[in-house]
Amino acid sequence: MAPRLEPLSPQRRFFWALLAWLALAASQPGVGRPQGFGHTAFVCLAPWALFCCRPGRRAFLAEWLAAAVGLLGLMVWMRHLFPWLVPLLALIPALYHAASGFALRRLARRYPLALAAPAAWMLGELLRWYMPPPLSFGWWRLGTFLHDTEWITGSTRVFGVWGLSWICAAFAGWLADLWRLRGLPFGAPPPFPTAWVHLLGLGPLGLGIALTALVPAPPTRPGPRVLLVQPGIEQELKRSGERPLEVWAGMVEATAEGLAKASGPVDLVCWGETMFPFTAVAPGVREALAAGKNLPPYAGYRLTLAQLDVAQGYLRTLIGAALFGHREGLTPEQQALLESSRLPDGVRAPGGLLGRTAFITGAPELVTHGEELRHRNAALLWAQGRLLGSAGKVHLVPAAEDPGIWVELPWIPGIMARVGGFVPDFVAARTVEVLEVPRSEGGDPWRVGASICYDQVFDDPYAARAGDVDFHLVLSNEAWYRDSLEMDHMVAFARLDAISTGRAVVRATNSGVSCVLDPEGKLLGVIEDGTGRRKMVAGELCVQVPVPVRRTATPWARSYRWQPLLWALLSLGLAWAGGVTGAGGGGSAAGERGSAAPDQGPKPAPPAA
Repeated sequence: MAPRLEPLSPQRRFFWALLAWLALAASQPGVGRPQGFGHTAFVCLAPWALFCCRPGRRAFLAEWLAAAVGLLGLMVWMRHLFPWLVPLLALIPALYHAASGFALRRLARRYPLALAAPAAWMLGELLRWYMPPPLSFGWWRLGTFLHDTEWITGSTRVFGVWGLSWICAAFAGWLADLWRLRGLPFGAPPPFPTAWVHLLGLGPLGLGIALTALVPAPPTRPGPRVLLVQPGIEQELKRSGERPLEVWAGMVEATAEGLAKASGPVDLVCWGETMFPFTAVAPGVREALAAGKNLPPYAGYRLTLAQLDVAQGYLRTLIGAALFGHREGLTPEQQALLESSRLPDGVRAPGGLLGRTAFITGAPELVTHGEELRHRNAALLWAQGRLLGSAGKVHLVPAAEDPGIWVELPWIPGIMARVGGFVPDFVAARTVEVLEVPRSEGGDPWRVGASICYDQVFDDPYAARAGDVDFHLVLSNEAWYRDSLEMDHMVAFARLDAISTGRAVVRATNSGVSCVLDPEGKLLGVIEDGTGRRKMVAGELCVQVPVPVRRTATPWARSYRWQPLLWALLSLGLAWAGGVTGAGGGGSAAGERGSAAPDQGPKPAPPAA
């Protein structure tokens, strides 16, 4: 028989739900230490499971407000870019976690909290993750907090971060069940078989530990030596577009210093997101412009063929000629540009600065898109003075890059132009694109899955091509958020991407945190200054990246597309069954409608016979 759940007052419900959320906010990466305190994710939800399973007046409202305060603490770093957006990032996604509380009360009529809590939590988390902007902003999941917990994160090679979320919520529900059991009168039968409570609460944890041991990361061998160059540049300078040649020259000097410090040859030099300060032009754009295609009207200006020639001239001069020494055929204007640039001595030598070293940089790229010309946020691969290919960003930042419906509103384009310096007209790549980096010594090229910044939050840019690449490369610009927790969150995402796909992740950023993580999520190197600071600092890092002996995909990479659907069906099925078969069990339905008596605390045990 299901337990009778006494009603709970709105004030007490808000307090206990808020306690759970504040515990989560205090555990996030970057609080106290870069890794955060992820172990507390096992217990943070225990107050929520124990008290929010009870009916009561204004239950949805109380839990919505508590979740909004907690999400405010998790998303407060956004204040550096859009302060007015922070409340929306809290209030709207909080609705989905209030829906989790509603599901929890239905589930608790029939199931122990060790099952009810993870099923209810997963419903809210899946909604928050998959609802499109402006209805949500997924960013983190409960399982993300365990990114640095080595004895269980290996299980993500089988069921991803979603599985970690279930494990944490199940353990918290188990703790809540134990607390309820200890409050039973002496000799009273438990509402659920104790063995089932332990199995449902501890079983997922045991399975995660076992999978970590049984499904190891793919074996690796030494791969390319990669040099990361981080300028520590302030976003204000980069956003303004002023002194672009100064920005470029600073990157060249830092690259020369990094190459000089590297002990041995370097296979690949990586600059961060849009660190080449001029626009690249994709094949076919010139012909499309000549045929009458141009930027969309909301961009605010029209392109000309002369502007395309200037853009292509910058690429040829500042990369082809300056970095690789290909100076033949330069126009007088391009030759003057090269001579006027502040170049280190190594650039002027035959073969340029890089010689046979490959080079990847982020840059805006002009592409054709239907009947228009549009931009995309891209990674450009160069080798021996030739542009070999580019890879575009898969997930565009809402409003900041994805025009969507925003440009149709009269005041929004002006806000975009003031904040970002332009009205976005970006298009996304359909899937993560692979760049083939040639080896300086010859042989098959290294296959690199290239992604950009916000892609790091999602699963698909890394799982989709995991079995087809040697490592993942992320070009990112997080200087928008200064030295906030956002950077620590991104490293946590990168660590779980590495573990779940069995591939090293290389992060090349503009201001931090630039690092290399091996397929087990271990930090192989990070750019930091003499005091250990990793954010808003300049530096270079050369690391040999491990690559798989064979390009095989992990179980997660082979199944990531349909796993969230299975979690959703499981949670919905349990919620439906709990609502139907337990409708008369606990007196909770009346409480949801607001007719239950106020919370009066625990009832005394009946007198002994």
